[in-house]
This record gives sequence, C-alpha cells and structure tokens, in this order.
Amino acid sequence: MIKINNIVVDVINKINLQLSKKNKIIYSKKLCIIGPKSKMDSLIIINFFTELEHSIKKITNKNVNFLNSDIFENYINRNFLIENLEKNIKKKLKK
Repeated sequence: MIKINNIVVDVINKINLQLSKKNKIIYSKKLCIIGPKSKMDSLIIINFFTELEHSIKKITNKNVNFLNSDIFENYINRNFLIENLEKNIKKKLKK
C-alpha cells in the first residue's frame, strides 16, 4: 500500500533543498498550499506540484495532473491544505 503522506513529505524535502533556511516548508496536515493563508509563492507552488506529479508517476506508474485541475480555481479564495491534497491524490489514484 502506498503511503500518500510519505510521497508528500519526500516532495516537501526535495522542494526544501531549493529554499533558504527561513523559507523551508514543514509538513503538517494543516499546511496551506493554496489560498489566503498560504506562505508559498507561486514558483514554489508550481515546483511542488510538478515534483509531486513526477514522484507519483515514478512510484505508481500513473499519470496525475494537478496543474490543469480545478484546485487552483476552487481554492484561490479558500485554503487548500495538505490534508485536502492527500485526499485528492487518493481519488486520482483510484481512477
């Protein structure tokens, strides 16, 4: 069984390699990725989702796409949290 949170943690660790010490991302189910409370800038968000798609493909051999999904449109004025992302990944992998 694939542990979705392990994939997300690995992606966060890879993204953190690109960030300064004060901008590092700390995994939490309540971490806001998109929305008014997000601390991530647009470049970090794009890198995060690109790396996530790549990691999921590598581990599951399934193509998932977040950048062309409705996540950005639906959550621009609300908060899209890691827990929302993990649920979204599970749905995408069931297809």
